[in-house]
Amino acid sequence: MPNRNFYAGFLVICISLILSRLLFDKKINPVQKIGLILSLMPIVYVLLLTGSRGGYLSLTVVLASLVILRYQQPKLISLPIILGLLFFIFMPESYLTSLLKIRDPYAYTRVGVWSSALKAAVQRPILGWGLNTFNTVFYRYNFPVPNAIAQYGRLPGFALNEYLQLAVEQGFLATFIFIWIITIFLTRILRLAKESVLSNQDLSWWINGIFLCSLSILTQSLVDFNLHLPLVSVIFVLFVGIIMGRRSQVLPVSQYTLSLTIALIFCIISVIILRFLSGYNIKQANRLKQTSFEDTIAKFQLASFLNPIDSLPHQHLGDFYAKKYIETKETKWKELTIIEYNKVIRLEPENPFPHRSLGGFYYDYTQNKDLAVAEYKKAIERNPYNAFIHFELATIYLRENMIDQALLFYEKASELEPNYLATYYQIALIDEKKREYEKVIALYKKILEIKEKNLIPQTGYERKLLAIDYTDVYNNLVRLSVQR
Repeated sequence: MPNRNFYAGFLVICISLILSRLLFDKKINPVQKIGLILSLMPIVYVLLLTGSRGGYLSLTVVLASLVILRYQQPKLISLPIILGLLFFIFMPESYLTSLLKIRDPYAYTRVGVWSSALKAAVQRPILGWGLNTFNTVFYRYNFPVPNAIAQYGRLPGFALNEYLQLAVEQGFLATFIFIWIITIFLTRILRLAKESVLSNQDLSWWINGIFLCSLSILTQSLVDFNLHLPLVSVIFVLFVGIIMGRRSQVLPVSQYTLSLTIALIFCIISVIILRFLSGYNIKQANRLKQTSFEDTIAKFQLASFLNPIDSLPHQHLGDFYAKKYIETKETKWKELTIIEYNKVIRLEPENPFPHRSLGGFYYDYTQNKDLAVAEYKKAIERNPYNAFIHFELATIYLRENMIDQALLFYEKASELEPNYLATYYQIALIDEKKREYEKVIALYKKILEIKEKNLIPQTGYERKLLAIDYTDVYNNLVRLSVQR
């Protein structure tokens, strides 16, 4: 199971089915009831242990809906439902951190992610940014996390709300259509449940069970990305098929419709298989990097052929060709490196990092400063909150003796990440050349103040922020103190 939130989602589905059987199955006998209750108890206990707010939220909605279905009293429970939803979603982070004894400042940032996702969706409301683009688009709308080593060090990867994710990638129109289909589906379930009760058919318990399970999935998708999990999606589609397929009479299916359906299923399965094979070849290529140059290239090229819309094989090829050029200095590898990086940019126009890679390669190995600066500025346009990209561009300006521009981007990097020690060191070196010794000493002392906090980095991003040779800092500080 990928994480505790997904695990909690499956537990709520199990709870929904068990409760539906207990309350709506008229033919259940006492022994079966006892067995179901005994199986329900450990499931609820494990759900509580997950600590998943998404799981708690979906369980709250399921229980409230269960009461309405069983006792037909929606007015009595509507207010608690609304208050419960607001409580789970908008509970202050400081209170949650204290209540659950959580020390991770990144633990509860959903509202910030939703706000950024909404800004991205509003920017392109009709057609969205494109499928599978949220991860790269989010860089433009990232937000700082206070009291963390790295203010912009964590990226969610998903909108943590499937409806917002759909709005970002496919636009508000597609989101409206999706919600409309869901509404038709849920309405159909309730109609079938009512018909089964009126006709005394022994169907109401599993129809209600499907309704509650579907409701739990859709509710959790308000605060998680559970529909991205293939098993959850398959379960939900299965529920939709069962309910929408139940008709009072069997409708004839034309040969054209049947052929189209089979072709669609074949295409979907083929895409899944091709993506899997592409990923497999990428893994194989990475294993072969140190042993076989030709086989590595062949594997990456095969991965690209199997999944032509995936930029990852081209990114790997670009990095691999760049390394080969550094070793051999042969012009063809330089040209191939630039070609592959540009292919990545064409496939992922919103991704800042191919521009960063290309900019770095231009400057280090083609000596073309203008092209390098242009690519870095494109990277910053797509990821304005990445301190490392600002730092690298500042370093290019510094090497070109463009001191004012270098200082501007070093200061911006330190503003984005106040714990980025290398930025203070570089600014100190620049200020020392200007003979602004008071500023230099203050910057070195700031580095040592951050050191005294004993910050413990948990990620590579945080380790890079805190990486510095303190010996140089101490030596420079002593030297300046003696000179004064």
